[in-house]
Amino acid sequence: IAVKRASLITGVAESYYFSVKERNPQLLDHCIFGAMPYGGEIKDHYLVKQLGIQPYLFNKNDKIQLVFAGAIMPKSILLIKYIFSCIKKNFECFQNIEMHFIGTGKVANDAKGFLIKEMARDYGLWESIVFEYPKRMPYMDVLAHLSAADGVFVIGSTEPHYTPSKVYQAILSEKPVMAFLHEKSFAAELFHNNQIGQLVSINEEMNEQDFEVAFLKSWEAFCLMLKTFDSKLIESENFNNFSALGSTKKMVDLLNGILANEKGIC
Repeated sequence: IAVKRASLITGVAESYYFSVKERNPQLLDHCIFGAMPYGGEIKDHYLVKQLGIQPYLFNKNDKIQLVFAGAIMPKSILLIKYIFSCIKKNFECFQNIEMHFIGTGKVANDAKGFLIKEMARDYGLWESIVFEYPKRMPYMDVLAHLSAADGVFVIGSTEPHYTPSKVYQAILSEKPVMAFLHEKSFAAELFHNNQIGQLVSINEEMNEQDFEVAFLKSWEAFCLMLKTFDSKLIESENFNNFSALGSTKKMVDLLNGILANEKGIC
């Protein structure tokens, strides 16, 4: 009923609306479908520097500081447990890092609504490796903390269709990205042909042992990348489609397509 007379259906990736097309084949006669990510805006990151916005959740030290910013999806929990388990088992490889989870609380404005803390305690990592700040913070403040970090990590989901919008914000932070994404995620392809970070590909058959092997291999490469990363890589045309301008252009093209259909032009 909701989509019966729709003229346009969009999603972050085609997988988000593919099942809608399967259940409603009649839509193919009159409805336009289009995929575009939530675009990131590089100028926002530059503005943080111009305004002198400073991070306040952690201070710079001699450890490798990594930031995850944003909500945690329910089907990301298993990946987080796998990550923590791997760190605990291979502590000598990770003892010089800090993982800062920002805005990951169960409730947006609850400073004590911890979600990560209990899991970190279970693996003996709380406030030695893992830190959490549950309450959401203003957008520009998030960018300031990403800018202050040595690297950014992005945790996707065990669901094939899920593409975290935060991955583009992470890339635009001009810091190397450590990403955990399903192999069919639209964002995964960004890491195959670009030197922007390391990807641990997830699939339905992967167990904890397989994950540990993949994570350790990617982590070794990521540590090397931290020393040689070139932030100019994000200026490549490969990322134009993921910019705010690129996403807006895609939407405009789709809307123009609707108008053309209604006028019988195509």
